[in-house]
Amino acid sequence: MYEGFLLENEVCIFGYARTKITDEELRNRLHGYLVKDKDASREQLEAVSKFLHLIKYVSGAYDSEGDFRLLDKEISKHESLTNTAEGSSRRLFYLALPPSVYPSVSKMIKTSCMNKSDLGGWTRIVVEKPFGKDLESAEQLSNQIGGLFEEPQIYRIDHYLGKELVQNMLVLRFANRMFLPLWNRDNIANVQIVFKEDFGTDGRGGYFDQYG
Repeated sequence: MYEGFLLENEVCIFGYARTKITDEELRNRLHGYLVKDKDASREQLEAVSKFLHLIKYVSGAYDSEGDFRLLDKEISKHESLTNTAEGSSRRLFYLALPPSVYPSVSKMIKTSCMNKSDLGGWTRIVVEKPFGKDLESAEQLSNQIGGLFEEPQIYRIDHYLGKELVQNMLVLRFANRMFLPLWNRDNIANVQIVFKEDFGTDGRGGYFDQYG
């Protein structure tokens, strides 16, 4: 999006987590993911450097109102520096977190980090799947978040649905009449698509302990 000039000049990305690191330490960590080619051109490196300077970091707990007020203060400071009229900013919170902390984080956002008015601005949250570990926990999460935000403010993301392999399975199924009597709930118990990663569960042990 940045390279395609799809981000407005006022955009700023705030990272928020419990780890105590500086803005520059976070940027250095991200640099390795964005520049993997040792022969990257000078132009590419400059573009990455400019993008990374859009990123800031605030450390805090997931259930601390004081920490989220600090996050709100930093966001408001950026909005002030970019001459964004109060109430006209658009705040998007992407919760790339274990589902178990969605309720507390959503509550803290609602309490401390909302856009201050509705003068053309908005506040929205994005939650990633897995959304709970079963139907009961998914419904409970949905009710908890729905009690804090209106449905148009909530986005649920399943990034695997965007994988080419997943999309091609649907094309294969409906483009071939021979599969019509076979590929259905009576003959297929489940479909498993395995995406193997070349790294371990470092830093994500708490999540996998709960969800497998």
